[in-house]
Amino acid sequence: MAYVKRIRTESVLCVHDLETGKETILFDGLSKDQQEAWTIFGIYTGFAWTPEDKEIIIWGKGKLWKIDVASKKKHYDTV
Repeated sequence: MAYVKRIRTESVLCVHDLETGKETILFDGLSKDQQEAWTIFGIYTGFAWTPEDKEIIIWGKGKLWKIDVASKKKHYDTV
């Protein structure tokens, strides 16, 4: 399961292994999401799993990122 959560003042993308209960931070370069303002500007932008459920696509640092969940390798689209 993947989700965005706040750690102090930063928003991070995490995955939670449902079998082991282990939480892993995959990406900490997310834009500020205004959680402290009761989401009047909306919640953090969506993210999506790729069809084979091995990578997650998310917006951060002004780019679209593809993150391999197993290796935690990240690369951005240069479109």
